[in-house]
Amino acid sequence: MKTTKWSFIDVAPGMRTAAVLENDLPAKRIGLLDLLTGEVERWIPVDRGVAGVEFSPDGSKLVATTYSTNPDLRYKADYDSDGDGKKNDWMPQHGQSNRTGFYVIDVDSGKGSWSEVTYNSDDLNVRQDFAFSHDGKLVYSGLTTDPHMQYYDFEGNEVSKPANEEYVHWFNDAGLSPDGKLVAGSYAGDNKKSASELLDPYTGKRVTKVNGQQLLAWVDDKRLIAWDITPGSNEFHNRLVLVTIGSDKVVPLSGFRKGNDGAAGRWTPIFAER
Repeated sequence: MKTTKWSFIDVAPGMRTAAVLENDLPAKRIGLLDLLTGEVERWIPVDRGVAGVEFSPDGSKLVATTYSTNPDLRYKADYDSDGDGKKNDWMPQHGQSNRTGFYVIDVDSGKGSWSEVTYNSDDLNVRQDFAFSHDGKLVYSGLTTDPHMQYYDFEGNEVSKPANEEYVHWFNDAGLSPDGKLVAGSYAGDNKKSASELLDPYTGKRVTKVNGQQLLAWVDDKRLIAWDITPGSNEFHNRLVLVTIGSDKVVPLSGFRKGNDGAAGRWTPIFAER
């Protein structure tokens, strides 16, 4: 199914339903899309504009991030940002975030509550969406400064990090392994070989390294999907690969992406459990 209808999408566990937002962000309704028919089964109206949405790990809830303005606006750079010899490349906007809070919504009933969450906008990217904790009992926001992660209960109250997520970092998308024994860490390679570290979730100490530039999602307790690059190449010229703990085997899953972070036609993978 190929379409340009949606500006944002997240797929529920089971891969039968997706939460979608229309192109004019922030949106005033969330669609529940049947992935077999391509039709919206139901709309969930919201009073405040939403620009990001994510299913809980069990698929029963949505966390929808609200913004006062569109966080995905682009501007034309007055320099050659991707090295193609041309100026006026479209680039992501920079500056203060206009995020206002989040909804936690029950998928079956469509009912939920909104919580205002204020934070120093200098500590947020322009788009800084909320997401669920590993067990789905809390939500969190990434921060660009220490402590880099802030957790909240469903009423918007700040709470402490779960013990097993002390060393989870929002930038390392894979997060905690399914069995809770490892946490995806940062890049740990060099100009000869890309690699990323895996940490003990309670101490933050490196347990091992695995191939890959950036760890995106766990397949199971031993395998992950990652972005990877050819050593020495542009960080944006990357492809999806399957990597395995304890093995040097790297299985390509896609071709290489082209252009820079704001280039037209760049694609972003979405992962969901079957």
